[in-house]
Amino acid sequence: MGYQIVKEILRSGKILRQHKVLNTEFLMLEGNENIAVKDIDKIELDNKE
Repeated sequence: MGYQIVKEILRSGKILRQHKVLNTEFLMLEGNENIAVKDIDKIELDNKE
């Protein structure tokens, strides 16, 4: 099982960075984060280190 580091661009314009996607299908969030699928506009690889 591999992972990628991604950024999520929300419909509100907010950008969340440095989240992991496992096995190209599971977005890992912090314990206090709650994001609805309908709020996500786009998910891209995060090249920022």
